[in-house]
Order: sequence, then structure tokens, then C-alpha cells
Amino acid sequence: MSFDPVLPLWLIILIGISLTLLFLWQENKKTHRFKGLRMVSVLIMIAAFTLILLKPLHQKEKSSNIILLTKGYSKKQVDSVLLNKVDFSLMHLKNVPPYNNSTPLLSNDLNQRSNEIQTVIGEGIPICDLDKMDNKHFEFVSNTLPEGIVELSIPKLTIANRKNTINGKFNNSQETIRLYLSGPGGKEDSLTLKGKGQHNFKLTFLPKQSGEFIYTLGVQDSVDRYQEDLPIHVSEEQKLKILFLQHYPSFETQTLKSFLARKHHSMVLRHQVSKNDFRYEYINHEPLSLTKITVEVLDDMDLVISDSESLSVLSPLEKQNLENAIQSGLGLLNLSYQAGKSLTNFFPFQTISTKNDTAAIRLHSKSFNFPISKSRVIENSLLIPIQKNKSGVLSGYTFAGAGKIGFQSLQETYTISLAGDSISYSELWTPLIERISRSVAQSSKIKIVPSFPYYEDEPIDLEVISLSESISIKADDVSIPLKEDMLIDNVWRGRTWAGKKGWHKFETSDGSTLHYYVSDTSNWKSLALANQLMENALANSYGKTAKSEIIKVWEPVPPLAFYLLFLFAAAFLWLAPKL
Repeated sequence: MSFDPVLPLWLIILIGISLTLLFLWQENKKTHRFKGLRMVSVLIMIAAFTLILLKPLHQKEKSSNIILLTKGYSKKQVDSVLLNKVDFSLMHLKNVPPYNNSTPLLSNDLNQRSNEIQTVIGEGIPICDLDKMDNKHFEFVSNTLPEGIVELSIPKLTIANRKNTINGKFNNSQETIRLYLSGPGGKEDSLTLKGKGQHNFKLTFLPKQSGEFIYTLGVQDSVDRYQEDLPIHVSEEQKLKILFLQHYPSFETQTLKSFLARKHHSMVLRHQVSKNDFRYEYINHEPLSLTKITVEVLDDMDLVISDSESLSVLSPLEKQNLENAIQSGLGLLNLSYQAGKSLTNFFPFQTISTKNDTAAIRLHSKSFNFPISKSRVIENSLLIPIQKNKSGVLSGYTFAGAGKIGFQSLQETYTISLAGDSISYSELWTPLIERISRSVAQSSKIKIVPSFPYYEDEPIDLEVISLSESISIKADDVSIPLKEDMLIDNVWRGRTWAGKKGWHKFETSDGSTLHYYVSDTSNWKSLALANQLMENALANSYGKTAKSEIIKVWEPVPPLAFYLLFLFAAAFLWLAPKL
């Protein structure tokens, strides 16, 4: 037996003795009947009152495992779980209403008791608290997904003047819902989702300039309408150094050259006039000697655009230099291809002949038909498509060492530009050129571990991959301590807390940056809850559930018996003089 007294023990004893002596003296003075019974009733009444203040505890054998109640739990869920787990400890998180005498469990105690948490009911443990737990081995009895956006994929790298795509999933409880995306320049895209249930969606946008912008992702149904602030950091287009090797000028290359010049790329063009005579052109580039394609020239370039005729007349040494440069990271884009053993290393694709000499393609919500090479590239696991239609891959690339080799099967695409449709022309060529070009070397890379959205004063975990052994990182000019991973070299981790609503930036000591946005707590509620439900659901995959152990715990003796004794004794003392 133990006690959990309301007042200090010495004070309760003093009050009990004083009241006992006072009431016994009062009853002894009275001349009424049942004196002995009245004296006993006084002792019972004071004893019951004293026990109410002492709050006695008794030991009970109970399972060590915990059923944890989280925000949004339902009584039906709890009762259903308790049918099979009667002796489990029932606990609830802070700010969660208790149920059936459940006791609170502080977030600071989650890790200490993580081995005992076997079942979690409701919306789950908040992600920031879930990260504190070394052992995540519990059964999750979850709520249903909320209505609204429950998945969202924002492009990791958004480039100005390039078509970008936002993908997501909407959980719909209405018959019809409309999503729309608006940017600084107005409406970008919209779509309508019909029918209840989960729907995948895709919205596209074309930013005109670089910078930090807040787009609007709106949701509208027959009665309600709300908007979410969608932060988009737009990067500048990478300025490339491009080498054109052409047997002779063509409308295709001339139009492509003009398009790239308007984007301020640096270009060197070599056209072969005769066997040993070449014509050169330089755009945003200093003149250089190109009589021979040397290693030094190729190492300074990001991309080579050529055709089979120009590649076939290269000397063996030039071909070897080009092949080595590709293996080291240079990109090669083929505009035409003719079979030949000497060119196999520059066109590592399998082809098949077709009778179709045109291909239909959709660009910027418009349909186009272009002439196409009759030798079509066969799609396989190593081929990464850029443009494709029902008939197959129209343009794409594959890796060759550290570099990439790509192709464009479409012909006479200059007609789009001549018609004044610069957006469709850019959508056709920009992704192909940028994906094939030499990748920008980064000595470090920053990754935010939790998923978007981020809220004020919530923890943000960072992962930095760096070649440097002395890497450091700042969040808005405030240094963040990093700890190197014990198992993986050159991987560093740190934690900070999100600041006020708005744009923020991480920056490493070697110049790598990552922009992120802290949202208002009124935004992205359905997405944040869906992320939390998913993280808790993943707990079952971390390992086996905790084993049940029988432990002895102190539980309060139900006070109802003490109140009844006090009531009966007091009632007899009141009734005795009247008998």
C-alpha cells in the first residue's frame, strides 16, 4: 500500500486527529441513544475523510505496453483495440483529450518509452516527435485521409523560361472539384476533377524570370473556395558553351543557333566547306583554332551538336578525343544518324526502320506534325526519353560514362520558330539541350529531410553531402552545427528550427545554396496531416512490434467507497438523535 496525498502527510494526520478528538468529545457530551454506535460512526467518518485526502494506491500486474491516443482519435477505435488489449496502459499525448482514465505522456518521454508503445490511435505522433524515437515499432490505427491535397511534388530545380510541372494527389469528397494555378503573371493552368476519391493531378507553369515567387494553388467546388500559397524558387538558365560541328549549314541549325543566341549561350560553329577548308562562326565566344578537335577544346565545351556526316570525317585521333571527352562529362547531341561501325560509340542506340515519315507531338497545348527519321530508336531501360508519342521515343539520351549522348529524330522543327511560336520551340529544344549538356559540378549538396510544408518553430533536419572534410553551413547567416554520419563518409547532418513565415536560405561554406519557404500554419493543413499519417504508417516497416512484459504498477484505489462510508457515517450521526 502506498499513498499519493493531496496535502502533506503530517498535515493530514494532524487534521484527522484533531477532527476525531473534536467529534468524539461532542458526541460524548450528548445524552442521545446509541452512544457506542455514534462513537464508531465518528471514527468511520474521519477515517473515510482521511483516506480521501491520502489517496491510497495499490499494486497491480499490468502489461508494460502502451496504447497511445493522439489527436483526432475516436472512441470506437479505442474500444475496438481495448477488446484485445485489456491490460495495456492507456496514455494520451499533450493537448489530446483523455479517455477512460488515460494518463498523459509528454513528448520528452517518447524516446524513453518508445519500446513500450505498441499501438498508436488517431492522427499519429507528430513528425518532429516521431524523429526523437529510436524505436518506431508500433501498430498504427489511423484516421482516414483528410479532404484536400494529400500529396505534392514541387520541382527540385525550377528553371526560368522552361515548362515546369507540379504533380500531386487530391482526396475529393465532392462530385466535382476545380484546381487552378496562378503565378505573378496571372493564371498558369487549371483542371477539373470529377468523382469522389483520390485523384492524381498535374499542373504546368512557365516562369518568365528567376527569383523567389509565391504562386497560388486554388481549390474550388460548388460552395467553397480556398487558396494555398505555393513557394517557387526559380533559377536562371545555365549558360552553356556549345560546339556545332556541321557538314554544311541548314535551316534547322541556323534557327537553333539563333534561339540559343537569344538565351546568351556561348557558341562556336564549324562548317566544312571542303576537305581541308572550314568556315567558323563565334557567338558570345572568343575566336579559337578549330583545325583539329583537341582535348583542350572539348574540355572547355558543355555540349557538341553534330550529325553523322560531320562525325564520320573526323580523324581517328579526333574521334578518340571526342569519345574520351564524353566519358569525362561532355554531352553529344545527334541531329541525324547514318549506320556505320566507326560511329557506334557516338550513337549507342538500337534502331528499327519504319514506314512513317511524320510524327505528331503536342507542345504548349498545341498539336504539331513534323517529318521524322525513318530509323526509329527502340526504347529500353537505358534510354531516358525527353519527347515521345504513341509511336515511340522522338528524342532522348543515354549515359556514356560521366557524359551523355542524345538524339533528336524530329526534322524541320524550325517551322515553329518561323511561325512566331517561340514558347513551343523552347519546349521542344530546351529540355533536350540542358539534360544532355555537361552537368554542373557541385562540391556539396543540401537536402531538407522533412517534406514540405515547413512551419514556424518546427525542427528542420538537414543532410549535406560534401567532398570537403571541413564543411559548414548557415541558415540565414546563423551557423548550424553538423555531425558526420558514423557509417557513411562525407555525409553530414544537422538540425535547425524554422524561422518566421517567408523565404529563407541555407548556404554551405563552398557556395552551395538551398532556398526554402516557411508557410503560415493556416496553409497546407491537409498535406501536413497526410505527411504525418504516412510517416506513422511507415512505423510498421521498421521492425517487429514490442513484446509484452508484465510489470507491477501503482494504481489509485477507487475513492467511491470512501465517499460512501463518509456519507453513511455522517447520515447516521445526523439521524441518531431523531430515533
